[in-house]
Amino acid sequence: MTNLGDKASTGGATDPGEVSTTGAPARHAVDNEVLTRLACLDISAAQSRYARTVDADAPYYLLTNVSMEYRRFLLLRLTYPDLTIPAPPLIDRYWRLHAEQPTFASEGISLAAAAGVSPKMLVPPPQPSEYPPGRQIRDLYGATFPCGDADLWGWPALEPDRRNSAPGLGLVLTQLPSAFDEFTRSALHREAFEQRSSATEGHSTTCNIERGSVHGGFGGYCYAEAGPVLDDVHWNGVMSRFIAAEHGAIVAPAGAYYNYHRSGDSSSLHTDPYAAELTLLTLLSGPVEPLYCHPELADAPWEEIRSLAMATHGHPEGGIPCEISPTSVLFSGQAIPHHRKSVERYDEVVVVAQFFGSLLP
Repeated sequence: MTNLGDKASTGGATDPGEVSTTGAPARHAVDNEVLTRLACLDISAAQSRYARTVDADAPYYLLTNVSMEYRRFLLLRLTYPDLTIPAPPLIDRYWRLHAEQPTFASEGISLAAAAGVSPKMLVPPPQPSEYPPGRQIRDLYGATFPCGDADLWGWPALEPDRRNSAPGLGLVLTQLPSAFDEFTRSALHREAFEQRSSATEGHSTTCNIERGSVHGGFGGYCYAEAGPVLDDVHWNGVMSRFIAAEHGAIVAPAGAYYNYHRSGDSSSLHTDPYAAELTLLTLLSGPVEPLYCHPELADAPWEEIRSLAMATHGHPEGGIPCEISPTSVLFSGQAIPHHRKSVERYDEVVVVAQFFGSLLP
């Protein structure tokens, strides 16, 4: 494990599960520079190693949402440095994998310096905590991340039917030129075809991507998990920095997949999974039919979207046709319901889908 100091700090509390203090704990100010550094941490190696420990049929959130909750865990420790905030089991495992990365020490020191706290706050203790995070930590988490994935901490979900747009941006639907250079696109294209044999049917009862947010159940496509190239491209923080520079959104990587569209495939009206406030789609081989986006449904209740999808076999009239091309498209995938109609084609189409989530609401 990489050393950031002589010894991991345990804070001032004696019981990590239920911290006893008088009054509200001191809150350390965290600015956008710290949030950006945290969102752009290179966790590519940790994510790849963690993914290999997750069962193939495990729920979506065990593969990708853990990374988002890990960043939120670090943010809580930076925000409340006087408290001992223990990591729940899933996050603790991820934390220790990250601590073994060669870049952990330098990035941790830089992040801690920007936050004005000791880098020891970011070092895992020698042994996992014997206590689950207690009520005080849960209350702090709920106040800081009202739309967080609390079930990964072992707590009841805060808002089970949450759908968020990127904070401060409203609804995003735009092209993102120069997201990938030709060398990277070629490497992704090769890997996509190498991953094709392991592709899983999407929009089905075994689909891990949508986490239950697909409405209508008509049509489908197949998808494959990211390989080493896409893992590195997505999780190394470079794309998060690019999105921040282009649109001012502080978002962190939350998952990436190769989508394969065959003749007759479609994608019925749906929203993207939790921790996917922004979705980036890039065509690797095509052409592919437009994605129809319905920003007018961004505030519609779940039941209304579900009823509309069922009544229209997943493809309501109208919507904004969004052309997917080698020029990437960035949009609020969790907030904006969208669908792709069925067409007949001779060759498969490959689209790389990348999800990005916000650390704060």
